[in-house]
Amino acid sequence: VYNVKIGWFGVGKAEMTVESVDTIDGRLTYRARMSIHGGLGPAKVNDDSESWFDIASLASWRFVQNLHEVNYKSYRDYRMHPSEGRWDRADNDEWGALGSLLPLDDISFVYFLRTIDLEVGREYTYDRYFKKDGNPVVVKVVRRDVRKEDSGTYNTIVVKPVIRTRGLF
Repeated sequence: VYNVKIGWFGVGKAEMTVESVDTIDGRLTYRARMSIHGGLGPAKVNDDSESWFDIASLASWRFVQNLHEVNYKSYRDYRMHPSEGRWDRADNDEWGALGSLLPLDDISFVYFLRTIDLEVGREYTYDRYFKKDGNPVVVKVVRRDVRKEDSGTYNTIVVKPVIRTRGLF
């Protein structure tokens, strides 16, 4: 659970969780959800995204975005087909070349980064984003931080991912 802020003002909450183990095309996947809800006055954001990614490789098999933002609404249901080297959208006829045979979406990328030994001050470049035109993804490791929460104290690493397509990052 994260606090969403504009400057010093809390304006909402974001949550990210692995909700279950599921099966996509016969492969065991994690089903993870990320939600961002809040706003300031009448300017509200209610974004929900889900990712199904392979338990072993973390490669994404499906990515769904349901976005409700100020003056913007969008629903996208992406399906990845690594054996064919393409992705498509189940909600329309859009498709494109995969950026990797082990593609990552906005959510699975976060879980992938948690497997890397990140060093403060370094930049890492990955050609793993599922949309080819979103590569390379550059991840800047900003700093280490300690977060004190009701559940305990946590050592964290602050990163800034930059994906070249429109979207979360």
